[in-house]
Amino acid sequence: MACSAATVQQQGRAAADATSCTAACLQFADGALELLMALTKDDVLTLETVCLLGIGPAAARYALPPYPPSLRMRAACFLATLIEASHSTLTHFVACQGLKQLVAMVADTPLAPGQVLPANCPEGPGLVLTQIAIRCIFLFLDRYSILPHNYLCRLLAQNGLVPRLFTVLKQTSKATAGPALPFILGPLVPRLSGLAAQQQQPGEAALTPRPLSTEELMALQEGVVSLLLLLSNADSLVKAALCTRDNLEKHLDCLGKLQPPSLVRMVRALRWLTCEHAMLPAINEAGAIATLTPFLSRDKLLDLQQQTAMQIQQQQAITPGQQLSPLQLQAVATLPALQVQQEVLHALHNICKLNKRHLEDAATVGVIPHLVRLASDAVSALSAAARTAAASVTSHSAGPSTPAPYPQVLALSVGSAAATAAAAPGDESGLLDPLCRWARLRGHVVSMLVALVSCSSSTRAKLWAASGLDVFLHLLAEQESVELGVLGALDVWLAEDHSRLEARLTQREPVAQLVALYARTVQTQDLSALPQLLATLRRMIGRSSKLAVALAVGGLVPWLLAMIEPVAPILRVKVLEIIRCLYEHYPRPKEFLLLYRIPEVLRRLLETQGRGADAVHQEAQRLLTAFQINVLF
Repeated sequence: MACSAATVQQQGRAAADATSCTAACLQFADGALELLMALTKDDVLTLETVCLLGIGPAAARYALPPYPPSLRMRAACFLATLIEASHSTLTHFVACQGLKQLVAMVADTPLAPGQVLPANCPEGPGLVLTQIAIRCIFLFLDRYSILPHNYLCRLLAQNGLVPRLFTVLKQTSKATAGPALPFILGPLVPRLSGLAAQQQQPGEAALTPRPLSTEELMALQEGVVSLLLLLSNADSLVKAALCTRDNLEKHLDCLGKLQPPSLVRMVRALRWLTCEHAMLPAINEAGAIATLTPFLSRDKLLDLQQQTAMQIQQQQAITPGQQLSPLQLQAVATLPALQVQQEVLHALHNICKLNKRHLEDAATVGVIPHLVRLASDAVSALSAAARTAAASVTSHSAGPSTPAPYPQVLALSVGSAAATAAAAPGDESGLLDPLCRWARLRGHVVSMLVALVSCSSSTRAKLWAASGLDVFLHLLAEQESVELGVLGALDVWLAEDHSRLEARLTQREPVAQLVALYARTVQTQDLSALPQLLATLRRMIGRSSKLAVALAVGGLVPWLLAMIEPVAPILRVKVLEIIRCLYEHYPRPKEFLLLYRIPEVLRRLLETQGRGADAVHQEAQRLLTAFQINVLF
């Protein structure tokens, strides 16, 4: 029993001695680091000598657990000095596995055993070290020129930076989610560097963990978002690190918590990930479609506008010199919301293109009404522009003239082309103009709508319920939308849902819209899409005799005849085939021939056609032969 007591007493003395020794070692390390920083202050040559002696790695280990926060802060400041001093010290730092230690400082809470966070420091001292580490990573990316930039991103991803960044993003979004969040714009790195530099000032106060201010938290959040954006635009190996299931779920989760401008950049980062085809299955399985689709709603757009406007107004209250007028405030508040919408559309388009299962998923979570609304809003804006253009042409016309049969179509074409030319890719302010905005969104919206027609009976039913057919017919007035396959989609829809589509397409307004499409082709002499238009028209009237009759009665034939002269022989054959099909379906053949003087047109064609037009001769002669029994002499 006495032996046992003696043993316990001996073990207690040994533990006390070890604790005393550890404390003494930590004091020595802290003093050595303080002396080292004093000796190397503003002395690059001494710092380079220190690196050559191998002191850098020895000092770097004190920036990681389990050392006390004050010691870790001192070591972190020394590492920042190494990185910032010169290219030589930075190179030594990287060569000694310093990058791994730097990444380990991100999102690391350095609590000693038994230490409790103070009530006024909810984020813990780890964010202060994270702030220094993020600044150092930016300096590393900016100054380390030995390796290509993409390879540097690989090194960061391989050392585990990505999940740590998402952890910091979650911490900062919790701390900055209140209504008093400032709307911070402008250069990021100088602001982050200045804030992080505050942690490098000498003295114990600077080395004591403290809560970060709102401005510091926002700068840190922007730094994290910028790094994630940078990594998402790197090569497939880096994107693979971002596209693990855990990281993708964190990425999608943060979209519901961030506000502009950070939200814009995180959605853009996700869009860049969708550009890598191999990542699409993982992105879809993580729930990207269900997360992104609500951002297309009008309510979400207004919500983002209100959030941004509130931030700007609160900032103006703090800094009265930066006052915006109501119109300026509305424009500045609207732009980030529209940027989010554009990035979301682009990402959804990348996820869903050429994948029917993903399209079905998008339709299931309600993407179709949003797409139809966006297209419908664009049609309204284009119609208003058309009316303005038509009124301008009328007021400035000199003398009497015969109006074009379809002036609104020409005005729409002019307005659409002007919007496309004005929508410069790098000018985000173009999103504020409806025509320019549609020029940027058209490719995503129309392509997805066209793909949804071909997807399944379920997606077509949802399109019908959302008045998608009306939007398709209005989009026929846009040459760009036609080139994206709008007419072809109507052909597919007619084939798959014949009775319902035939009943709708043979009504007066849809017939006029179809005829206007071919009238515009003749009026503008834009024959680039004519082969596709003729082939699609031939299939549609072959599927529906009622549609053939409606188009013939509705004024299509004169425009077809006007096409014969300017087009190539192979297209003349197609035009003649279409005329023959219309003739065969027309209920009163003699009326058809006499009304448009088709035999005269064919005889003149036979007389004027030169060599190389054998197919045209054959088709024209075949038509004349078929007409003989109905021609009145």
